[in-house]
Amino acid sequence: MIAPDRNIKNIFSILTNNAYYGRIICTNGSGGAHVSKEALCSDMTSAERHLYLCGAMPMGEPNTLVGVLKLIGKYEELKEFGTEDQITKYSPNFDDTFQYENRGQILVKRRLGQHDVHISRDLMRHACRKWPLSRVKVTYYIVPMIEDMLAYIDSNPVLKKHCDDLFGAIDHNNIQQHIPIQYQFLLTRVSDHHVGHQIANRILAELMNIRR
Repeated sequence: MIAPDRNIKNIFSILTNNAYYGRIICTNGSGGAHVSKEALCSDMTSAERHLYLCGAMPMGEPNTLVGVLKLIGKYEELKEFGTEDQITKYSPNFDDTFQYENRGQILVKRRLGQHDVHISRDLMRHACRKWPLSRVKVTYYIVPMIEDMLAYIDSNPVLKKHCDDLFGAIDHNNIQQHIPIQYQFLLTRVSDHHVGHQIANRILAELMNIRR
């Protein structure tokens, strides 16, 4: 679990312009509001407009985090019946419902809240899925979210092995493969030096520090 006093918790300290503060703080004619106090959002600038079309309908294009949340949700259910070892029979890739994903989100959100890291369910969904004709939204707390998910997975050897068998290792070496659209957006924001690029750069640095 990421410590509450990690740099990501104080991510605004890297900004020098007070105009960045507030729930919605920057707007422009071409892209609309694209920086808030909770997340970076893609806009319709030339470098980012292609991201608007990325994704899949109707449930959104999932990344690996969806599968991990489903594993967490299913494992929590099995624990109630003392049958945790049955987790190896569950494959989130063949589960098209939101039952265990939602349960996993609720648990991770509660665990993060215990460390004074507060993230909305909506931003958790956007960290895990992308719908076409919508902005990419990357919460400032995506790294604490991922680290808490991995800490939960790693707390049980059977669950960890099953997760690794399904998705491979998830760490700083390959995180871009597991959140491809979100990672592409962060890279684009940094390379284009668009508004909020300092925050995007800090998030990328934190993603590269994920260790298991």
